Amino acid sequence: MAIQGWLESVNRRAINGWCVDDEVEGIVEVVVRVGAVTLGVVRADRPRQDIKELLGRPVAGFNFPIHSSLAHVLPHGARVEVASKSGVPLAPIEGIDVSINNPGVAEGRLDEMLGDGYIINPKYGQIIRPLGSLDIEDKLFRALATGNRLFAELFSKQFFICYGTLLGCMREDDFIAYDDDVDVCFLADAEGLEAAAEEFNTVVSTLREHGQEIAVDSCAQFHWGLEGTSLDVFMAWTEGDRLYMFNAGGRFPRTRIEPFVQHVFKGREVLIPQAPEALLELIYGPGWKLPDPSFQWRPTEEIRAKMKEMNAMSVVDLRTHNKIKRYWSRFYEQVHTAIPTPFAASVAVELGDKHLVVDLGCGNGRDSLFFASLGHRVHGFDLASSAIESCQARATDLGLDGATFQQLDICKPGLLREMLRATSESDDLKAPPVVYARFFFHAITEDEQALIIRALADGLPARSLCFFEFRTDKDEGTYKRIAGHYRRFVELDRFVARALRKGAFECIYRIEGQGMAKYLDEDPFVARVYLRRV
Repeated sequence: MAIQGWLESVNRRAINGWCVDDEVEGIVEVVVRVGAVTLGVVRADRPRQDIKELLGRPVAGFNFPIHSSLAHVLPHGARVEVASKSGVPLAPIEGIDVSINNPGVAEGRLDEMLGDGYIINPKYGQIIRPLGSLDIEDKLFRALATGNRLFAELFSKQFFICYGTLLGCMREDDFIAYDDDVDVCFLADAEGLEAAAEEFNTVVSTLREHGQEIAVDSCAQFHWGLEGTSLDVFMAWTEGDRLYMFNAGGRFPRTRIEPFVQHVFKGREVLIPQAPEALLELIYGPGWKLPDPSFQWRPTEEIRAKMKEMNAMSVVDLRTHNKIKRYWSRFYEQVHTAIPTPFAASVAVELGDKHLVVDLGCGNGRDSLFFASLGHRVHGFDLASSAIESCQARATDLGLDGATFQQLDICKPGLLREMLRATSESDDLKAPPVVYARFFFHAITEDEQALIIRALADGLPARSLCFFEFRTDKDEGTYKRIAGHYRRFVELDRFVARALRKGAFECIYRIEGQGMAKYLDEDPFVARVYLRRV
C-alpha cells in the first residue's frame, strides 16, 4: 500500500500521528475530521526520527492543534478520523481512544456555529468569525487610521500593513479567509537587534503612558486595542542589508521597505512597503500567491535564534507571564483543597436561575465544582495544565457532567473574547452567563487585567454578570502564609474606573475590607466587585 501511517493521540489540545505516501515525493497532507465535520487539512511535515529509521523518510509527523475556542464545542463522544487526501484512512494505534472526551458538550453545537457563519482555521485549530463575515470593516480601517495618526504624533513615523493583511491585499484584494485581525508593522529607526529592542520597549511604554491598551505578545509584537477592535503590531529591524521580523528574515535592504507607498485596499487608502510582493515572498516563500490553508510557520535556525534573542531583550511581560505559569503549575500539583471558598458561597446566593458560569483562573476547581453541584453549567479555565487535569478528573469522579475544564492562556488577545462569544452563542440556558474570578486579577499584570476586561466587554452579551474578588493595595503590608511568587496589589477605585471607562459595564456592588477571605492566621484585605454588562 502506498499510504502508511497511524493516528497516535487524540485529546482536547491536539490530534497527532504520522503519514507517508510511498508514491509521492516530499511532504504529504492529511484530512482531519470529527464526526461529520472536517476540521481541516494539515501537513505531515514534522521530523520523526523513528519513522526515518523505519522508512527512510525525513519527515512524517502531523499535528492538528485544537484551540480552546474549538475544544469546548467539540461534541462529546464524536469519533476522530484522519485520512490521506486521497481518502485512505489512518488506523489508530492499539489502545488509544479516538473519541472526543468533552462531557457536557452536546452534539450539534459545533454544527450550529458553522451554520451561523463561523469557520475553522486549521492553522491554529480555532473556530472564528472571519473578518469578511462581520460588519466590522469600518471599525478596522478606523483603527488603522487612528493608530497611524497616533504613531505619527508620538514617534514621527507610521506603520504599514503586513503578514496576512498584506497577503490578502496583494493577492485577493480582500481579507484572507482565516484572518481575524489586522496585521501592521513598523520599521525600527536604528540598526541592530539591541537598538531595535530598546525602541520597541520605548514604543510600548509611551503608548501605555498615553492611555493606550497594549498587550505584549512575543518577539517584538504587541496587540493594540483601538476603535473597538485590535491591531496586531509587529516590529521589523535591519542588520546591514538583512531584514528581520517575526518568523521571517533575509537579505532585504531598507530601501525595499521605505518610503511607504499609499495603496487602495477595499476602497480605503493604506500604507504598504516599497516592494510588497518581494516582502511577501520573504515571509511566506515563493508560493505565497497560491492560498495554502494548511500553512505552518517553519522558521530557519537563524530566524529562531533572532526571535529568541529579541524575546530576551524586549518581552518582559511574556517572561513574567511564563514565570507565573510555571509557579501555578507546580502549586496545583500539590494543592487539592475541595471545600468551596466563602466568596463562591456568597456568589451562589446571588444566582437564582441556572447559569453558565465561566470560572477564570479556576485553580484546583473547588469553586467550579461547587457551582456545578448546584446545577449550574460550568466552564473552568486555567493556565496550569496540572490544575485542569485534576479538575476534570474530579468532575468525572463526582458525576458532574455540567462541569468542563480547559487549559487556556486567557491573557492572550482574542482567545478569551472568542471563547466567550462562542460559549454564549452556543449555550441554551435562558439566564445570562456569569463570569467568576477569585484571587485572579492580583495574580496577573495590570496590562493583562486591562486586556481581560476588554475581552469581557467585547465577548459578553447584555445583562451578563461578573463577580471578582482580589487583594487590594491595603493588603501589601499584611502577613502572607504563602510567599515567593508574583502578586500584585490592586487599587480598588482604579480597577472599577478602568472597568467602567468604555461604558460596557456598570458596577452594581463593591466592598473592600478584611474578614472576607480569612485563611488560618492570614486575614487579607480584599475587594469584591460585581459588574453587569449593559
